[in-house]
Amino acid sequence: MTEGAGTSAAGGLLINDVVRYVLDQDRSLAFWTGPMGFQLRRDAEVAAGRRWVEVCPPGRETGIVLLRAADYGVDPHGGEAGFTMVVADLREFHARMVAAGVAVTEPADEGGGRYLTLTCPDGFQHVVSQPAPSA
Repeated sequence: MTEGAGTSAAGGLLINDVVRYVLDQDRSLAFWTGPMGFQLRRDAEVAAGRRWVEVCPPGRETGIVLLRAADYGVDPHGGEAGFTMVVADLREFHARMVAAGVAVTEPADEGGGRYLTLTCPDGFQHVVSQPAPSA
């Protein structure tokens, strides 16, 4: 568990990280710490030639571990990311992604809020949303 992590979840259980197998750790690290604005939490060799690269949004506990797919015999396939993200200002986020050259859709309205889809360098499609204001 991350140092200082809270224990308010059921029985103290928290989701620490989501694992993402990538083709190129440095390229993925540059994406997540560049346009996405995440922080590098850990970059360490965990076995001969294998790196544990962990990023997270500033001030958050749950992060993404970027593991080199070839080290684990995994073929990263892209597609749906398997998790979603949320921002306070989707228009600002969209403008920032476009300026950074990230493949991103135009924001769409779904009634319960606005959302867009961005594609990371490994071809995973991430839904980013801005919830509708509470009534």
